[in-house]
Amino acid sequence: MQQLQKSSDPLVCAAGILEAVLDVMLLLREQIAHTQAKKGGATLIHVRAMGVLRKRPGATLSALAAQLALTLSATSRLVDALVAKGLVARKIPAGNRRTVSLHLTPAGAKVHSRARDEAQRELAHILLRLPPARRAALTHSMHTLRQALN
Repeated sequence: MQQLQKSSDPLVCAAGILEAVLDVMLLLREQIAHTQAKKGGATLIHVRAMGVLRKRPGATLSALAAQLALTLSATSRLVDALVAKGLVARKIPAGNRRTVSLHLTPAGAKVHSRARDEAQRELAHILLRLPPARRAALTHSMHTLRQALN
């Protein structure tokens, strides 16, 4: 109860968010790995990379590597595999030929969307354990958090 009373404390709030995000990410990683392994689809790291490119179209290899916490050489091999599968395209921006930007292809967007939809359904199934009023409050809180982050 004391923890709830301190919930307006930014550090307490941040700790709760981080723990919830970690729990959700662990669930989604397991779900994506299980589903994709059965279907022979994109691996978890492929889905993560495509998620970064969906949120940050035109990211460079370095930016993608930083977001995935991978080395440049590992990220380069990952991108090579995604390009070979037709899921990601490399583009050279007109104003800077020394840089290569990365973008999801329509096929990549579709693969990522399917993986995201499956994860969303899994999470929705778990959220059915909450009463409707708590789900509504959670939805509102997530919207508020996203506004603060952007």
